[in-house]
Amino acid sequence: MKWRILTLLIAISLFALPVFANNEGKLNIPALILDIILMGGMVVIYIGHVFAGGFKVAFDYIFIGLGIFAINHLIETFMFVLGFGLETNEIIHRIIHLSGFAFIFYGFYRCRKVISALSKESKKNSS
Repeated sequence: MKWRILTLLIAISLFALPVFANNEGKLNIPALILDIILMGGMVVIYIGHVFAGGFKVAFDYIFIGLGIFAINHLIETFMFVLGFGLETNEIIHRIIHLSGFAFIFYGFYRCRKVISALSKESKKNSS
């Protein structure tokens, strides 16, 4: 099942390639590298379910945020194809990114809570 989702993520990321050619017909290498890193982060988190308990839940929120970032690039591509103006496209792109950041920040907040709880439990057990 994981390999099916991985294959789907790779296939979906290929649809974002027209965005990289948006720089006067030239390939935008920095944007391509950053999106590959973003997709790689999603794959690593999804496949590497090494966390359990509270950490797993926290990293699921982070994974959702990264997913929103990746899907946002596809939305941007389709908006260019549908003829939305650059200004409208950029505003919508940033609003969607803001929601992705919200999930990521909340995920890291949950990580902090888990670490604090583990630290208190460790101090309690050592006393």
